Amino acid sequence: MALISRLMRQNCVRNIMLTATSPSAWRPLSRGRSSVASPLMRSILVLKNSPESLQRFREARADVYVLDLEDGVPKDEKESALKLYAEALKSRMFRGQTVYVRFSDITDDVIRREASAICHPDLTGFIAPKVTSPNDIRKVDEVLSEVEKKKNLIAGPCKIMAIAETLEAVSHAPDIAKASPRMSALINGRADIAAGFQRPPLTSPIGNAFQLQILHAAKTAGIAAIDAVTYIDNFPRLESDVTSGKTLGYDGMIIVHPLLVPFVNQLYTPTRQEIEWAEQVTAGVRVYQRTPQEYREFIGPPHLIGATHILETHRKIQALESSVSINDRPQGKSNENPGIVIPLIRKGGLTGNSIEGGEWTTGIVPVNLDSSWRVAWDSSFFNARSVNSSDLTAKKMDLPGIQPPFHLLATLTMSLSVAK
Repeated sequence: MALISRLMRQNCVRNIMLTATSPSAWRPLSRGRSSVASPLMRSILVLKNSPESLQRFREARADVYVLDLEDGVPKDEKESALKLYAEALKSRMFRGQTVYVRFSDITDDVIRREASAICHPDLTGFIAPKVTSPNDIRKVDEVLSEVEKKKNLIAGPCKIMAIAETLEAVSHAPDIAKASPRMSALINGRADIAAGFQRPPLTSPIGNAFQLQILHAAKTAGIAAIDAVTYIDNFPRLESDVTSGKTLGYDGMIIVHPLLVPFVNQLYTPTRQEIEWAEQVTAGVRVYQRTPQEYREFIGPPHLIGATHILETHRKIQALESSVSINDRPQGKSNENPGIVIPLIRKGGLTGNSIEGGEWTTGIVPVNLDSSWRVAWDSSFFNARSVNSSDLTAKKMDLPGIQPPFHLLATLTMSLSVAK
């Protein structure tokens, strides 16, 4: 009898799971903070410490902007950069934007001086570099509380991002991510981690070895996980890194050039297939099959978490795009498609040694990054050894400086062979 009653209870649970047609019947456990109110962080653009760069920052249309006081600013220019950022915030030019300031250091005196000089209602928060333990985050939290009280600001809204770029930070990543309620994101400092192992930052696999560890720490704490910058003009490698990070669960990437913003934004934007899948899952379907030629996928409660996140991200992107006013668009470019990026080319081809003195120029081919054809048109369109460096390959093919995608050539070849 005990066995029969146990089987009946199990069957009841099974019937409830199979007959549920509404996602409200699935109640996933809450893990940390809600992501509903969190802003988009697909692209985090580090701005130059110059008045011209700050005046034109809206043209980039990044999700997050960073005013840097650390590695990107020479030591003798840090004080002038701090004054420039403070004046820019006072002018309200960043009103309504998501803006962070990266501390030049995390010593007590530096944090207190820079936070006091630059803390403003339009500032979203600060980025703490070279973090080694949760005590560093708690120290920043205490200083920010003091500054907010001193300036009669609302207590608590100033957020903190932490860069896990030291070996100690990687070891304490879970505790760092939970060290303060101000924490909004944990950044994977892959280059500095590789340097800690005395390996090249971009070519050594050790830079990617701790991606999952940092990602797990961020998601456990309920905050965003941000990947690190890679190459500037190597689009195949950049696409591979962004796609890998998105597949793992990262929310965005730090970039250092405004022309990369549309590229990274597009890759971190849910595709049409992902949105369609998410809508079907939240509608309560039990089996999903996109086309008759594809395998069927069983849908259960775990799928609802990912589907909900995809639709939330999609709604945020739609709200962001609809909120962009004409005044926010670059002058003379009101009809420009934000999904277009112009690749960079290096003067002198792959032998170019410097990015100073005009060694970098915009490419010859404006590329539309709409996801509807990016699947069919291979990423070889961004081949760093041809389109991004020179048009020699195109000239050899008697083409006007444009290398066609490999998939297009293959399709044409197959069509001609079948026609014959």
